[in-house]
Amino acid sequence: MYRIWQLILGVLGLAIVYIGGISSIAPRAHSFVAPYATQATPSPIPISSPTLTAVSSPTIAPSVTPITTPTPLRRSLTGLVRTFALVPEESTLTYTVTQVLLGEGGRTEQVVGSTHQLAGQFALNYDDPTASSFGLITVNLNTLDSGNRERDEALRSDWLEFARFPLAYFWIKEVRDFPLDFRPAQPLNFQLVGDLTLKDVTRTVVWDTTATLSVDRIEGIATTRIDLADFGIPLPRMPGLIEVTDGVTVTVDYTFKMEQPLPPSGGS
Repeated sequence: MYRIWQLILGVLGLAIVYIGGISSIAPRAHSFVAPYATQATPSPIPISSPTLTAVSSPTIAPSVTPITTPTPLRRSLTGLVRTFALVPEESTLTYTVTQVLLGEGGRTEQVVGSTHQLAGQFALNYDDPTASSFGLITVNLNTLDSGNRERDEALRSDWLEFARFPLAYFWIKEVRDFPLDFRPAQPLNFQLVGDLTLKDVTRTVVWDTTATLSVDRIEGIATTRIDLADFGIPLPRMPGLIEVTDGVTVTVDYTFKMEQPLPPSGGS
């Protein structure tokens, strides 16, 4: 008799897990538009659509089934869509370029500049992260600091005209190669594809991204490489003294923080 009751209870348990998995599917979130990183009035953004483009890569799963991920954190967040916002004081955009010192026999050196003036939001869909909705990411380029006052002033006023075009915009349109076995607290490697706007010129760029979800925070790093010529930007140079080779590596060390509180353990 004991074995019969044990079998019945096992079947009921499986049925409850199956029904719970079906009822936990959440609708997709609407896109969010992030606040600008400065109060300057931005130029019109030549982006055709604010919606996340459907993922075209066959390596990305259409959904992530919470039943197959038996971690307490994942079960408690099943079916949720939560908004995360960039934390400027914990995020940094860095550019790296190579300059040639003509007056020193062509010696090369790396120039690095950075800023914390970033803003942006996105809504994470825990059941299907590739279906998350993204807002506009903005960076105040006028605040970039390379540790050389004269060089930074030349970038703002002459070479890159950051004083006239202070904001860079990035609009995420596609998530590629998101891991099938998405689990919280484990580093995830994937790509973000979208439109980058510099000086009113927009080009598609791909960011190689690593992210880690830890309860109410997402931390990681995203890297891309762009050519200034693609944005109609002349290469900075001082005849006979300095030339800058094209090819800029842009890196963002980011922290996003959840804006809504987590539900009670086991809730939805």
